Amino acid sequence: PATADSATLDKKSAWRASGEVGGSPGYDDGDAPVPTPAPEPEPAPGPVTVVINELLAHSPAGTPDWIELHNTTDQAIDIGGWFLSDDAADPTKYEIPTGTRLAAGGYIVFYEYLSFGNANAPGCHTPFQLSQDGGTLHLRSASPGTPADYRHEVTFGPSDLGVTLGRYLSTTGSYEFGALRTATPGKANATP
Repeated sequence: PATADSATLDKKSAWRASGEVGGSPGYDDGDAPVPTPAPEPEPAPGPVTVVINELLAHSPAGTPDWIELHNTTDQAIDIGGWFLSDDAADPTKYEIPTGTRLAAGGYIVFYEYLSFGNANAPGCHTPFQLSQDGGTLHLRSASPGTPADYRHEVTFGPSDLGVTLGRYLSTTGSYEFGALRTATPGKANATP
């Protein structure tokens, strides 16, 4: 009710996930307990800051599945302590190592055998692998050790062997997630 422009309330960009489990109906998240701020200023996670940009879910023999994240802002973002999971009911399966910074406009790739699918990898609480038959992948920011605030997820369909799925700008001006012409781990996506 205190928004400067109530006409924006019907727009997706006017909303974000709450920093509290169950939300904060009746009061601003700013009134809720806030985690200790990072030593350097970080951009506040907003509607689109870090995205699941590309993934390989049906890898050829001898190559791992992987997940690529992309920072869409012009500032570095500390994603240490954030979570990746293939299960909304268990959002903390893989915790990104402390101190992991995603450069402005940068990309980072997590390989199954080194991180989210390796029970011995630091931060791997419950190993998981991507399904060649499709699924949903979740990215969540966190207060120390718990899921919180920023969320991004992609739902993807079945994929052909060796074909990556990724984010691209459609002709309608919205971002979609689908098969790409070629794999581009660690850099801008190829065309669909």
